[in-house]
Amino acid sequence: MGINSGENMFTGKIKILILDEGRVFGGAQKIILGLIPKINDKNNIEITVLASIKDDFFKKMVDLGVKVDLFPSPVFLPTSLEFNSLRVINPFNCLYDFFLLIYKAYKLKKYLIKNKIQIIQTNGMFEHIYGGLASKLCRIKALWYLQDIPHPGGFKKLKTYCLCTLGKYLPYKIVCPSKAVCDIFDSITRKKTTIIFSSIDMSKYNPALCEDKTNVRKKYGLPAKGRLVGIMGRIVYWKGHQDFLRAAKLVINDFPDVKFLIAGDIKSSKTSYLGSLKKLINDLGIEKNVVFTGFVDPIIQLLNVFDVFVQCSVHPDPCPVAVIEAAAMQKAIVATRVGGIPEIISDRKEGLLVQPYSWKQLAFAISVFLNDDRLRESCGRDARLKAISLFDVSKIADEFEDLYQTIEENNE
Repeated sequence: MGINSGENMFTGKIKILILDEGRVFGGAQKIILGLIPKINDKNNIEITVLASIKDDFFKKMVDLGVKVDLFPSPVFLPTSLEFNSLRVINPFNCLYDFFLLIYKAYKLKKYLIKNKIQIIQTNGMFEHIYGGLASKLCRIKALWYLQDIPHPGGFKKLKTYCLCTLGKYLPYKIVCPSKAVCDIFDSITRKKTTIIFSSIDMSKYNPALCEDKTNVRKKYGLPAKGRLVGIMGRIVYWKGHQDFLRAAKLVINDFPDVKFLIAGDIKSSKTSYLGSLKKLINDLGIEKNVVFTGFVDPIIQLLNVFDVFVQCSVHPDPCPVAVIEAAAMQKAIVATRVGGIPEIISDRKEGLLVQPYSWKQLAFAISVFLNDDRLRESCGRDARLKAISLFDVSKIADEFEDLYQTIEENNE
């Protein structure tokens, strides 16, 4: 029995800590923002979020009325160095991070005991490790919410090996947002996994409730008429923006009035990568057709004016929230066949799938939708129906509640 179980068994609520240091606001944080209020509405669960700094994630949690505690501590350092496309391990940073993991684990242990936490749920690679260690020290159950797939490259085998090894010993359960994430584990660790899809609040994603598209276009300096093709998400190399732009050049040859929108966080992007995108735009001669919107939140109104949504990740994407959002907004979707994307979009039913790094295929698929209004509308309708049935936050909150109940029963 965990050291806190007996003290909480008469309170009527399962006390859960979600450990997410924040620092970056992405799809994983957006999922948690949607889930926690729904789960907290249930009478038998009490969730606290532990964050490191008062960033956007922290502020949004407070605004939603979620209990958030600060866990101030030093920042982990990058474990590798990048020289153009070459990546090498940084042994000094690795050593620093190792001792920092130990320090944070013992610090977290004190918090868990003091606050009588019964289940700790971790979100983030470093959080999985020191959160798992702290759970062992307290003899409570740890739940990894794993929203990562090791990217191809020199360290993929090492990262996968570390995940499998640590996954055998630290967590009691591993929640994966897609089968693609489960499949990174060996047969032994895979027994600990359970699939719970990423989620959004479908009641907010309704094209019928959006404001007039003309007003939205005006806000972003877009013409009142003309097709729009958009991509959204963090502006990082593995999201495939270069392929998006090269595909845009081919599409523009046939549809010169089409605008290509890039919505995403420019501030957190590497200056060199953003600069390379702007140079590519100039080299391709498509400056008049490409618009950077910057970070947009909420994204719903802008997403509603897209005619075609593109997700062209070149590395495995676990279960991208952006694709679910586009599906909920009844958009025609063109996406790469990587990671968990094929579990959201079936080729030629809810959208069109292409191979990663294939900007010619990407351009062809976009053109197919621009040429065929009926196909575009049909795929959009099917995508919305699938999103409603599989990815609504109320359904996913129920699945997490069932999982928490099962874990707590095994704590006693």
